[in-house]
Amino acid sequence: MKLFLPESLAGICSRRPLLVIGLWAIIGVVALLIFSRLLDSATTTELRLTGNVESERAKSLLEERLGHPKITEIVVIQSESLTVDDPAFRQRVQEVFGAIVELGPEVVSGAANFYLTGDESLVSPSRAATIMPVVMTGELDEAIENMEQVVHVTSEADRKDGFRVLIGGEASIAYENNELAESD
Repeated sequence: MKLFLPESLAGICSRRPLLVIGLWAIIGVVALLIFSRLLDSATTTELRLTGNVESERAKSLLEERLGHPKITEIVVIQSESLTVDDPAFRQRVQEVFGAIVELGPEVVSGAANFYLTGDESLVSPSRAATIMPVVMTGELDEAIENMEQVVHVTSEADRKDGFRVLIGGEASIAYENNELAESD
């Protein structure tokens, strides 16, 4: 039994260079065909978290408790020293709420807060934080365009008088990603 040694393989290749080049070309074409067929099923442009991720659970809970599948943004107002029962907390929520609603129906189509609804599901168990659901006007692209104004309101209110004011949702995440991409 004769084994192929690198020298004998090199000899065969050097005696038939066109055959070797042709075989490599065929192998390359077959590899590209296989790659193109498998790549479509392996990739997607859809962003979706897998597993039982906290943000996905939070989104499901918000939709379940608030009954608003169109909610795209959630404003969180929290304090380390006050609770929603304190007048100063109520005042901060009403200030932020008013500033967001004042953006008008071309930006925000609806919003709610604990003091308007009395809905305890909008308050954390410690009562040191509350969420404010904000329904953005239009489809996602329009909401992303309008996000700058809402983010400005929340940024201005954040870290004033011991309050944190944060925002989260599909439109604000997309807006922030666009801002980061532009600055890069």
